[in-house]
Amino acid sequence: MARTSFIGIAFPFKRSPTALPAAVSDNDLIRQSLAQIVLTGRGERIMRPAFGSGAYGFVFENNSQVFQETVRADIMNAIGKFETRVIVQSVDVTRDDTQAIIDISYVVLATRQEQAIKITVPIA
Repeated sequence: MARTSFIGIAFPFKRSPTALPAAVSDNDLIRQSLAQIVLTGRGERIMRPAFGSGAYGFVFENNSQVFQETVRADIMNAIGKFETRVIVQSVDVTRDDTQAIIDISYVVLATRQEQAIKITVPIA
């Protein structure tokens, strides 16, 4: 049986067949944490006003190389500050008329495994 390094509460909060709340571990927990960091706006959490990124704030900016670099740098800084279990290798941002797609490649420090996540930010 594989050893579990990290255990946490599933996001979104839900009931599992055997427990409340449902638990997740390792890579799933890290993926959920990265999604929370990217999709939470700064100031949205009252007790942690610096938590999150500015991804939603950038959705109305012009789609340019400057836009992509600004979003990339902001997300890399937020992940570096709030998710110390990973090292970000790359962040790629693409955008169309309805959404911004953020591809994050990272290495989990505990296992040295390369992982990736794709996060979609809808444009209202």
